[in-house]
Amino acid sequence: MTVSENSQTVRTLGKGKPLLYLPDDRSAPVPQVVNKLAQTRLIAIPLRGTDTGRQTLAQLFDGSDATLCDVIACGHAAETALHFAALHSEMIDKIVIDTPLVTGGFTDRISSIGVAAQMLIILGDQAQEASVESALALKRKFERSHLAYVYQATNTVIDSQPGRYETMVFDFLERGEGFVLKPDKSKAPA
Repeated sequence: MTVSENSQTVRTLGKGKPLLYLPDDRSAPVPQVVNKLAQTRLIAIPLRGTDTGRQTLAQLFDGSDATLCDVIACGHAAETALHFAALHSEMIDKIVIDTPLVTGGFTDRISSIGVAAQMLIILGDQAQEASVESALALKRKFERSHLAYVYQATNTVIDSQPGRYETMVFDFLERGEGFVLKPDKSKAPA
């Protein structure tokens, strides 16, 4: 796995199909799930205080023969991911949004531009009301979206239920709309 700092704006991990990771807090440690994704993907994480615009995508694709990238966003970063996908739809394949927090009217503005990417919206059953409202608004506005509730998950699912998150996200990124939610094998009936 390679780790580099490209022009001091993006931290990269791994090799493979590009994936832009937009955490809610850019100063937080990289979750284990993202490190696992770096085994088969080139992960780009914009550094704190940097723009996540086309320059970030250009850095992500630099030296790669890939033509599409996936995006994972958590919390408030959902707005950035969707804005990004609307403006650069030719570059975005799939979007995973974990416990979205979007401002009023944002969903209408973005849906009027259009987002062509397949979208998986993940929400914990104990999420804040604002996240529930955001997730439902996104699901209503985007035809190619799927909404998955995760039992006993709070705040961002990537942090509170990393095993379930990993299963869903890995499957969605590999299969797209054909993803399957697999049961937790550790809790299989005897």
